[in-house]
Amino acid sequence: MFSYPYALHEMEKNDRIPTVQALAQPAGELIIVDYLVPQPKTLTGVLNVIVERAVGQDHFRNFRTFTRADGLVGLLKGAGLTVVDEILGTPAGAHIAVARDEHRRSR
Repeated sequence: MFSYPYALHEMEKNDRIPTVQALAQPAGELIIVDYLVPQPKTLTGVLNVIVERAVGQDHFRNFRTFTRADGLVGLLKGAGLTVVDEILGTPAGAHIAVARDEHRRSR
């Protein structure tokens, strides 16, 4: 199993699915952590968006395409993976998911 924290929202949208598929390939599953979508309407959620905007225009554009595509849920589905367990909002503003390639695991 492979863990990949808070990096996918930074990538160009066309790089995300191939990256997730490559990470899941060796074991057929991975633990992945990134922003919860939508961000909570709390101080933490607001600060997360401010920080993402402050990092730079390209970074914020990638963050926005990640959130508009339903975050990890949309990304994992698009990569052909199934979420088998998840923690939402702990730590605040985070989405932690265990995802599995069910087709690969059943072979």
